[in-house]
Amino acid sequence: MSNQRNSPAARAPLSLVLGFGAGLSFAWAATHALAAPITTISPAAAPSTAPTAHPKPPAEAPTLAPSSLPADSLEIDNVRREWNARRIEAARALRRIRAEHFRTTRDEDVRKAGIAKLATFTDGASFAAMIEVFRNERGDVQQAVANHLSRVASPEAVATLTFIAIYERDPEFRAKATRRLESLTTAGFPPASFDDQAASNATPTANTTPDAPGNHNRAGPSAVQILAAAGPKVPARLTTAVVAALDGNDRAAAGNAARLVQSLGLIQAIPQLIMAQAGGSGGGGGGGDGGGTAIAWCQFGNQRAFIADLTPVTSEGAVGFDPTPGVIVDGVVLAINDAAVVTYVSNPDVHAVLVGMSSNLTGQDTSAFKRDPRAWARWYQQSFLPQMAELADRKAADRAAAQAKAADQARAKVQTQAKAAAQPAAKP
Repeated sequence: MSNQRNSPAARAPLSLVLGFGAGLSFAWAATHALAAPITTISPAAAPSTAPTAHPKPPAEAPTLAPSSLPADSLEIDNVRREWNARRIEAARALRRIRAEHFRTTRDEDVRKAGIAKLATFTDGASFAAMIEVFRNERGDVQQAVANHLSRVASPEAVATLTFIAIYERDPEFRAKATRRLESLTTAGFPPASFDDQAASNATPTANTTPDAPGNHNRAGPSAVQILAAAGPKVPARLTTAVVAALDGNDRAAAGNAARLVQSLGLIQAIPQLIMAQAGGSGGGGGGGDGGGTAIAWCQFGNQRAFIADLTPVTSEGAVGFDPTPGVIVDGVVLAINDAAVVTYVSNPDVHAVLVGMSSNLTGQDTSAFKRDPRAWARWYQQSFLPQMAELADRKAADRAAAQAKAADQARAKVQTQAKAAAQPAAKP
Protein backbone atom coordinates (compact mmCIF):
# COMPACT_ATOMS: atom_id res chain seq x y z
CA MET A 1 0.00 0.00 0.00
CA SER A 2 2.83 2.37 0.80
CA ASN A 3 4.21 1.94 -2.70
CA GLN A 4 0.88 2.93 -4.16
CA ARG A 5 0.70 6.01 -1.95
CA ASN A 6 4.09 7.21 -3.06
CA SER A 7 3.53 6.44 -6.71
CA PRO A 8 3.55 9.21 -9.35
CA ALA A 9 -0.22 8.81 -9.69
CA ALA A 10 -0.65 9.67 -6.02
CA ARG A 11 1.33 12.87 -6.55
CA ALA A 12 -0.52 13.97 -9.68
CA PRO A 13 -3.33 15.96 -8.01
CA LEU A 14 -0.72 18.15 -6.31
CA SER A 15 0.02 19.63 -9.72
CA LEU A 16 -3.69 20.45 -9.82
CA VAL A 17 -3.79 22.25 -6.47
CA LEU A 18 -0.25 23.64 -6.27
CA GLY A 19 -0.03 24.76 -9.88
CA PHE A 20 3.78 24.81 -9.71
CA GLY A 21 3.58 28.02 -7.71
CA ALA A 22 1.37 29.78 -10.24
CA GLY A 23 -2.36 30.48 -10.48
CA LEU A 24 -4.55 27.48 -11.12
CA SER A 25 -5.40 26.82 -14.72
CA PHE A 26 -9.09 26.32 -14.30
CA ALA A 27 -10.09 28.65 -11.47
CA TRP A 28 -12.63 30.14 -13.89
CA ALA A 29 -13.81 26.69 -14.92
CA ALA A 30 -14.57 25.87 -11.29
CA THR A 31 -16.46 29.10 -10.73
CA HIS A 32 -18.36 28.64 -13.97
CA ALA A 33 -19.31 25.12 -12.88
CA LEU A 34 -20.68 26.45 -9.59
CA ALA A 35 -23.09 28.66 -11.51
CA ALA A 36 -23.92 26.24 -14.31
CA PRO A 37 -27.59 25.74 -15.12
CA ILE A 38 -29.15 22.99 -13.07
CA THR A 39 -30.72 21.59 -16.21
CA THR A 40 -27.39 19.90 -16.84
CA ILE A 41 -27.93 17.54 -13.90
CA SER A 42 -27.75 13.95 -15.01
CA PRO A 43 -30.59 11.62 -13.99
CA ALA A 44 -29.68 9.46 -11.04
CA ALA A 45 -30.04 5.73 -10.93
CA ALA A 46 -31.24 3.72 -7.96
CA PRO A 47 -29.24 4.37 -4.76
CA SER A 48 -26.29 2.10 -4.18
CA THR A 49 -24.23 1.27 -1.13
CA ALA A 50 -21.45 3.57 -0.01
CA PRO A 51 -18.05 2.91 -1.58
CA THR A 52 -15.43 1.17 0.50
CA ALA A 53 -12.51 1.98 -1.79
CA HIS A 54 -10.05 4.69 -0.84
CA PRO A 55 -9.77 7.85 -2.94
CA LYS A 56 -7.79 7.38 -6.13
CA PRO A 57 -6.19 10.61 -7.35
CA PRO A 58 -6.41 11.10 -11.12
CA ALA A 59 -3.49 9.73 -13.04
CA GLU A 60 -2.96 12.93 -15.00
CA ALA A 61 -2.97 16.49 -13.76
CA PRO A 62 -4.61 19.29 -15.79
CA THR A 63 -2.42 21.36 -18.04
CA LEU A 64 -1.56 24.78 -16.68
CA ALA A 65 -3.17 27.72 -18.42
CA PRO A 66 -1.03 29.96 -20.63
CA SER A 67 -1.93 32.90 -18.38
CA SER A 68 -0.40 31.06 -15.44
CA LEU A 69 2.94 30.19 -17.07
CA PRO A 70 5.21 31.84 -19.62
CA ALA A 71 4.01 31.68 -23.20
CA ASP A 72 7.22 30.13 -24.50
CA SER A 73 7.13 26.32 -24.23
CA LEU A 74 10.85 26.11 -23.44
CA GLU A 75 10.43 28.56 -20.60
CA ILE A 76 7.45 26.56 -19.33
CA ASP A 77 9.61 23.43 -19.24
CA ASN A 78 12.31 25.34 -17.38
CA VAL A 79 9.82 26.52 -14.76
CA ARG A 80 8.53 23.00 -14.24
CA ARG A 81 12.00 21.51 -14.03
CA GLU A 82 13.05 24.16 -11.52
CA TRP A 83 9.94 23.52 -9.41
CA ASN A 84 10.52 19.77 -9.48
CA ALA A 85 14.18 20.22 -8.56
CA ARG A 86 13.17 22.23 -5.50
CA ARG A 87 10.66 19.55 -4.55
CA ILE A 88 13.28 16.79 -4.80
CA GLU A 89 15.81 18.78 -2.76
CA ALA A 90 13.18 19.43 -0.06
CA ALA A 91 12.28 15.73 -0.02
CA ARG A 92 15.92 14.82 0.68
CA ALA A 93 16.10 17.25 3.59
CA LEU A 94 12.77 16.06 5.00
CA ARG A 95 13.85 12.42 4.81
CA ARG A 96 16.94 13.29 6.84
CA ILE A 97 14.70 14.90 9.46
CA ARG A 98 12.49 11.82 9.48
CA ALA A 99 15.45 9.48 9.91
CA GLU A 100 17.05 11.54 12.69
CA HIS A 101 13.97 12.54 14.68
CA PHE A 102 11.05 10.21 13.97
CA ARG A 103 12.02 6.78 12.69
CA THR A 104 14.74 5.81 15.16
CA THR A 105 13.40 7.24 18.41
CA ARG A 106 10.27 7.83 20.43
CA ASP A 107 11.90 10.40 22.69
CA GLU A 108 9.52 13.34 22.90
CA ASP A 109 12.26 15.98 23.00
CA VAL A 110 13.91 14.56 19.88
CA ARG A 111 10.58 14.42 18.09
CA LYS A 112 9.73 17.99 19.11
CA ALA A 113 13.06 19.16 17.73
CA GLY A 114 12.27 17.49 14.41
CA ILE A 115 8.82 19.05 14.34
CA ALA A 116 10.37 22.47 14.98
CA LYS A 117 12.57 22.03 11.91
CA LEU A 118 9.49 21.75 9.70
CA ALA A 119 8.89 25.48 10.20
CA THR A 120 11.90 26.24 7.99
CA PHE A 121 10.18 24.76 4.91
CA THR A 122 8.03 27.52 3.44
CA ASP A 123 8.62 26.99 -0.28
CA GLY A 124 5.50 25.76 -2.07
CA ALA A 125 7.48 23.00 -3.77
CA SER A 126 8.37 21.52 -0.37
CA PHE A 127 4.73 20.98 0.61
CA ALA A 128 4.28 18.13 -1.87
CA ALA A 129 7.40 16.51 -0.44
CA MET A 130 5.98 16.80 3.09
CA ILE A 131 3.01 14.65 2.14
CA GLU A 132 5.23 12.07 0.44
CA VAL A 133 7.64 11.80 3.37
CA PHE A 134 5.34 12.10 6.40
CA ARG A 135 2.01 10.58 5.32
CA ASN A 136 2.78 7.31 7.18
CA GLU A 137 4.18 8.88 10.34
CA ARG A 138 2.53 9.04 13.74
CA GLY A 139 -0.30 11.45 14.46
CA ASP A 140 1.91 14.08 16.11
CA VAL A 141 3.94 14.50 12.92
CA GLN A 142 0.82 14.61 10.74
CA GLN A 143 -0.65 17.24 13.05
CA ALA A 144 2.58 19.23 12.86
CA VAL A 145 2.43 19.18 9.05
CA ALA A 146 -1.19 20.39 9.09
CA ASN A 147 -0.39 23.09 11.66
CA HIS A 148 2.62 24.27 9.68
CA LEU A 149 0.65 24.54 6.45
CA SER A 150 -2.11 26.52 8.18
CA ARG A 151 0.44 28.91 9.69
CA VAL A 152 2.11 29.52 6.34
CA ALA A 153 -1.33 29.89 4.70
CA SER A 154 0.10 30.67 1.28
CA PRO A 155 -1.95 29.68 -1.79
CA GLU A 156 0.19 26.55 -2.15
CA ALA A 157 -0.16 25.69 1.55
CA VAL A 158 -3.96 26.04 1.43
CA ALA A 159 -4.08 23.94 -1.72
CA THR A 160 -1.97 21.24 -0.05
CA LEU A 161 -4.26 21.16 2.98
CA THR A 162 -7.21 20.77 0.63
CA PHE A 163 -5.45 17.92 -1.15
CA ILE A 164 -4.86 16.14 2.16
CA ALA A 165 -8.49 16.61 3.24
CA ILE A 166 -9.79 15.10 -0.02
CA TYR A 167 -7.30 12.55 -1.32
CA GLU A 168 -5.29 11.18 1.59
CA ARG A 169 -6.11 7.58 2.55
CA ASP A 170 -5.59 8.01 6.29
CA PRO A 171 -8.88 9.34 7.74
CA GLU A 172 -7.08 10.84 10.74
CA PHE A 173 -4.74 12.79 8.46
CA ARG A 174 -7.75 14.00 6.46
CA ALA A 175 -9.51 15.05 9.66
CA LYS A 176 -6.49 17.04 10.85
CA ALA A 177 -6.30 18.94 7.58
CA THR A 178 -10.05 19.58 7.61
CA ARG A 179 -9.90 21.03 11.13
CA ARG A 180 -7.12 23.41 10.12
CA LEU A 181 -9.12 24.57 7.11
CA GLU A 182 -12.13 25.06 9.37
CA SER A 183 -10.06 27.27 11.67
CA LEU A 184 -8.79 29.34 8.75
CA THR A 185 -12.31 29.72 7.35
CA THR A 186 -13.75 30.76 10.71
CA ALA A 187 -10.98 33.25 11.51
CA GLY A 188 -10.70 34.43 7.91
CA PHE A 189 -7.96 33.50 5.49
CA PRO A 190 -5.05 35.98 5.56
CA PRO A 191 -4.44 38.07 2.43
CA ALA A 192 -1.42 35.91 1.61
CA SER A 193 -3.75 32.94 0.99
CA PHE A 194 -5.35 34.51 -2.06
CA ASP A 195 -3.68 34.17 -5.43
CA ASP A 196 -4.27 37.34 -7.46
CA GLN A 197 -4.23 35.57 -10.82
CA ALA A 198 -6.56 32.79 -9.68
CA ALA A 199 -8.88 35.27 -8.01
CA SER A 200 -9.12 37.41 -11.12
CA ASN A 201 -9.83 34.35 -13.23
CA ALA A 202 -12.45 33.19 -10.77
CA THR A 203 -14.40 36.47 -10.63
CA PRO A 204 -16.82 36.73 -13.55
CA THR A 205 -18.49 39.95 -14.51
CA ALA A 206 -22.21 40.47 -14.17
CA ASN A 207 -24.49 38.83 -16.71
CA THR A 208 -21.73 36.55 -18.08
CA THR A 209 -22.45 33.48 -15.97
CA PRO A 210 -25.70 31.49 -16.18
CA ASP A 211 -27.85 31.99 -13.12
CA ALA A 212 -30.55 29.37 -13.37
CA PRO A 213 -32.53 27.53 -16.03
CA GLY A 214 -34.48 29.90 -18.21
CA ASN A 215 -32.96 33.00 -16.65
CA HIS A 216 -29.52 33.49 -18.11
CA ASN A 217 -29.37 37.25 -18.65
CA ARG A 218 -31.25 38.80 -15.81
CA ALA A 219 -30.10 42.19 -14.56
CA GLY A 220 -28.14 42.46 -11.34
CA PRO A 221 -25.65 40.11 -9.73
CA SER A 222 -25.14 36.71 -11.27
CA ALA A 223 -25.69 33.49 -9.36
CA VAL A 224 -21.98 32.99 -8.78
CA GLN A 225 -21.69 36.49 -7.32
CA ILE A 226 -24.69 35.95 -5.04
CA LEU A 227 -23.34 32.66 -3.70
CA ALA A 228 -19.82 34.04 -3.30
CA ALA A 229 -21.20 36.95 -1.26
CA ALA A 230 -23.40 34.68 0.87
CA GLY A 231 -20.73 32.06 1.54
CA PRO A 232 -17.40 32.32 3.31
CA LYS A 233 -14.49 33.95 1.53
CA VAL A 234 -12.04 31.20 0.63
CA PRO A 235 -9.08 31.06 -1.76
CA ALA A 236 -9.85 30.12 -5.34
CA ARG A 237 -7.44 27.19 -5.19
CA LEU A 238 -9.47 25.57 -2.42
CA THR A 239 -12.70 25.94 -4.38
CA THR A 240 -11.08 24.67 -7.57
CA ALA A 241 -9.71 21.55 -5.88
CA VAL A 242 -13.12 20.79 -4.33
CA VAL A 243 -14.91 21.23 -7.65
CA ALA A 244 -12.38 19.02 -9.44
CA ALA A 245 -12.95 16.23 -6.90
CA LEU A 246 -16.74 16.51 -7.17
CA ASP A 247 -16.52 16.42 -10.97
CA GLY A 248 -14.18 13.44 -11.01
CA ASN A 249 -14.95 9.73 -11.28
CA ASP A 250 -13.49 8.84 -7.88
CA ARG A 251 -16.59 8.43 -5.71
CA ALA A 252 -14.65 8.22 -2.44
CA ALA A 253 -12.79 11.47 -3.19
CA ALA A 254 -16.09 13.11 -4.19
CA GLY A 255 -17.56 12.05 -0.85
CA ASN A 256 -14.57 13.51 1.01
CA ALA A 257 -14.91 16.75 -0.97
CA ALA A 258 -18.61 16.93 -0.11
CA ARG A 259 -17.87 16.50 3.60
CA LEU A 260 -15.24 19.24 3.34
CA VAL A 261 -17.85 21.52 1.75
CA GLN A 262 -20.16 20.83 4.68
CA SER A 263 -17.42 21.40 7.28
CA LEU A 264 -16.42 24.74 5.78
CA GLY A 265 -19.98 25.83 4.98
CA LEU A 266 -19.19 26.47 1.32
CA ILE A 267 -22.57 27.70 0.15
CA GLN A 268 -21.10 28.42 -3.26
CA ALA A 269 -20.58 24.69 -3.84
CA ILE A 270 -24.27 23.74 -3.52
CA PRO A 271 -24.88 23.72 -7.32
CA GLN A 272 -21.91 21.41 -7.80
CA LEU A 273 -23.23 19.06 -5.09
CA ILE A 274 -26.55 18.88 -6.94
CA MET A 275 -24.80 17.80 -10.11
CA ALA A 276 -22.35 15.48 -8.34
CA GLN A 277 -24.90 13.42 -6.38
CA ALA A 278 -25.24 11.25 -9.51
CA GLY A 279 -21.97 10.46 -11.21
CA GLY A 280 -21.47 8.79 -14.58
CA SER A 281 -19.94 5.35 -14.13
CA GLY A 282 -19.28 4.38 -17.72
CA GLY A 283 -20.83 3.97 -21.11
CA GLY A 284 -20.92 1.92 -24.24
CA GLY A 285 -22.29 2.02 -27.71
CA GLY A 286 -23.13 -0.03 -30.73
CA GLY A 287 -24.20 0.46 -34.27
CA GLY A 288 -25.17 -1.15 -37.51
CA ASP A 289 -22.80 -2.31 -40.19
CA GLY A 290 -22.82 1.03 -41.99
CA GLY A 291 -24.85 -0.37 -44.86
CA GLY A 292 -28.29 0.40 -43.51
CA THR A 293 -28.63 -2.62 -41.23
CA ALA A 294 -30.47 -1.62 -38.04
CA ILE A 295 -29.46 -2.93 -34.63
CA ALA A 296 -33.14 -2.98 -33.65
CA TRP A 297 -36.46 -2.23 -35.31
CA CYS A 298 -40.16 -2.11 -34.57
CA GLN A 299 -42.98 -2.29 -37.11
CA PHE A 300 -46.46 -0.82 -36.88
CA GLY A 301 -48.93 -1.66 -39.68
CA ASN A 302 -51.59 -3.87 -41.23
CA GLN A 303 -50.81 -6.97 -43.24
CA ARG A 304 -52.86 -7.93 -46.30
CA ALA A 305 -52.45 -11.32 -47.95
CA PHE A 306 -52.47 -11.81 -51.73
CA ILE A 307 -51.43 -14.41 -54.27
CA ALA A 308 -47.91 -13.50 -55.18
CA ASP A 309 -47.27 -16.31 -57.66
CA LEU A 310 -48.89 -19.38 -59.33
CA THR A 311 -46.96 -22.52 -60.14
CA PRO A 312 -48.58 -24.74 -62.86
CA VAL A 313 -49.05 -28.37 -61.91
CA THR A 314 -49.85 -30.73 -64.75
CA SER A 315 -50.57 -34.40 -65.09
CA GLU A 316 -52.14 -36.69 -67.66
CA GLY A 317 -55.57 -35.35 -68.41
CA ALA A 318 -55.44 -32.62 -65.70
CA VAL A 319 -53.88 -29.24 -64.98
CA GLY A 320 -53.79 -27.06 -61.87
CA PHE A 321 -51.96 -24.26 -60.10
CA ASP A 322 -50.02 -24.14 -56.83
CA PRO A 323 -50.49 -20.63 -55.33
CA THR A 324 -47.68 -18.80 -53.48
CA PRO A 325 -49.15 -16.37 -50.91
CA GLY A 326 -47.58 -12.99 -50.18
CA VAL A 327 -48.14 -10.21 -47.64
CA ILE A 328 -48.38 -6.46 -48.13
CA VAL A 329 -47.64 -4.33 -45.06
CA ASP A 330 -49.28 -0.92 -44.74
CA GLY A 331 -47.67 1.13 -41.91
CA VAL A 332 -44.37 2.42 -40.54
CA VAL A 333 -41.09 0.88 -39.32
CA LEU A 334 -39.01 2.39 -36.50
CA ALA A 335 -35.37 1.40 -37.05
CA ILE A 336 -32.46 2.11 -34.65
CA ASN A 337 -29.21 2.33 -36.56
CA ASP A 338 -26.92 3.49 -33.72
CA ALA A 339 -27.10 3.81 -29.92
CA ALA A 340 -25.00 4.71 -26.89
CA VAL A 341 -25.59 3.83 -23.25
CA VAL A 342 -24.35 5.75 -20.22
CA THR A 343 -25.06 4.46 -16.73
CA TYR A 344 -25.20 6.66 -13.64
CA VAL A 345 -24.58 5.56 -10.08
CA SER A 346 -25.76 7.77 -7.26
CA ASN A 347 -23.22 8.89 -4.65
CA PRO A 348 -24.93 8.53 -1.26
CA ASP A 349 -22.23 10.54 0.56
CA VAL A 350 -22.67 13.57 -1.68
CA HIS A 351 -26.46 13.24 -1.56
CA ALA A 352 -26.49 13.10 2.26
CA VAL A 353 -24.33 16.25 2.49
CA LEU A 354 -26.53 18.03 -0.05
CA VAL A 355 -29.75 17.22 1.80
CA GLY A 356 -28.27 18.29 5.14
CA MET A 357 -26.86 21.59 3.91
CA SER A 358 -29.84 22.54 1.75
CA SER A 359 -32.33 21.79 4.52
CA ASN A 360 -30.38 23.84 7.06
CA LEU A 361 -29.88 26.78 4.70
CA THR A 362 -33.48 27.18 3.55
CA GLY A 363 -35.43 25.59 6.42
CA GLN A 364 -37.08 23.27 3.92
CA ASP A 365 -36.85 19.49 4.12
CA THR A 366 -35.22 18.60 0.82
CA SER A 367 -34.99 14.86 1.46
CA ALA A 368 -38.26 14.44 -0.45
CA PHE A 369 -36.49 15.56 -3.63
CA LYS A 370 -34.42 12.37 -3.58
CA ARG A 371 -32.39 12.55 -6.79
CA ASP A 372 -35.01 14.15 -9.02
CA PRO A 373 -33.15 16.78 -11.10
CA ARG A 374 -36.33 18.74 -11.84
CA ALA A 375 -37.20 19.01 -8.15
CA TRP A 376 -33.72 20.22 -7.32
CA ALA A 377 -33.83 22.71 -10.22
CA ARG A 378 -37.10 24.19 -8.93
CA TRP A 379 -35.72 24.41 -5.39
CA TYR A 380 -32.53 26.06 -6.66
CA GLN A 381 -34.42 28.74 -8.62
CA GLN A 382 -37.42 29.39 -6.41
CA SER A 383 -36.06 28.93 -2.89
CA PHE A 384 -32.29 28.70 -2.66
CA LEU A 385 -31.11 31.60 -4.82
CA PRO A 386 -33.63 34.15 -3.46
CA GLN A 387 -32.77 33.27 0.15
CA MET A 388 -29.04 33.42 -0.56
CA ALA A 389 -29.52 36.84 -2.19
CA GLU A 390 -31.21 38.05 1.01
CA LEU A 391 -28.38 36.56 3.09
CA ALA A 392 -25.80 38.30 0.91
CA ASP A 393 -27.63 41.61 1.34
CA ARG A 394 -27.71 41.17 5.14
CA LYS A 395 -24.01 40.38 5.25
CA ALA A 396 -23.25 43.42 3.09
CA ALA A 397 -25.35 45.63 5.38
CA ASP A 398 -23.61 44.22 8.46
CA ARG A 399 -20.20 44.89 6.91
CA ALA A 400 -21.21 48.44 6.01
CA ALA A 401 -22.48 49.06 9.54
CA ALA A 402 -19.28 47.66 11.05
CA GLN A 403 -17.16 49.84 8.78
CA ALA A 404 -19.22 52.91 9.64
CA LYS A 405 -18.88 52.17 13.37
CA ALA A 406 -15.12 51.71 13.02
CA ALA A 407 -14.88 55.00 11.11
CA ASP A 408 -16.88 56.80 13.83
CA GLN A 409 -14.65 55.36 16.52
CA ALA A 410 -11.55 56.42 14.60
CA ARG A 411 -12.89 59.96 14.21
CA ALA A 412 -13.81 60.14 17.90
CA LYS A 413 -10.33 59.00 18.85
CA VAL A 414 -8.74 61.62 16.62
CA GLN A 415 -10.97 64.34 18.08
CA THR A 416 -10.15 63.24 21.63
CA GLN A 417 -6.42 63.35 20.87
CA ALA A 418 -6.80 66.76 19.24
CA LYS A 419 -8.62 68.16 22.29
CA ALA A 420 -6.00 66.74 24.60
CA ALA A 421 -3.26 68.34 22.54
CA ALA A 422 -5.05 71.69 22.47
CA GLN A 423 -5.44 71.94 26.25
CA PRO A 424 -2.70 73.97 27.99
CA ALA A 425 -0.31 71.97 30.10
CA ALA A 426 -1.11 72.07 33.81
CA LYS A 427 1.16 74.31 35.89
CA PRO A 428 3.37 72.49 38.38
